[in-house]
Amino acid sequence: MVVWTGAGVLVLLIGIVSWVIGTAVGGDQYGIVGGGFGLMVGAAGIWFLGKRLNDPAKARILVDPQTGEPVLLQRTHTLFWVRMEIWAVILALGGIAYIIFSMVSGERHF
Repeated sequence: MVVWTGAGVLVLLIGIVSWVIGTAVGGDQYGIVGGGFGLMVGAAGIWFLGKRLNDPAKARILVDPQTGEPVLLQRTHTLFWVRMEIWAVILALGGIAYIIFSMVSGERHF
């Protein structure tokens, strides 16, 4: 079961698509590390998209009529309760690990 809020599901979609494109573009010779580079490129896109969507300037401050306390109203975009910007870092580190693991072993790892 996949849990997301807002546009958080885009992390999964962008991550898979970028990995597939990176692997396909890499071909037989560079396909080993192409998937890792694809993940890192996808992570950059997710970072900027997450920063734009989770912008704190879009938050609204409302006042609770019963208590008079201010309440911050902000929509977040998460996947498994983790914000999109953090997923970008996780995917980039995963891409680096994928490249290192593939280069050391010398074969593809799907």
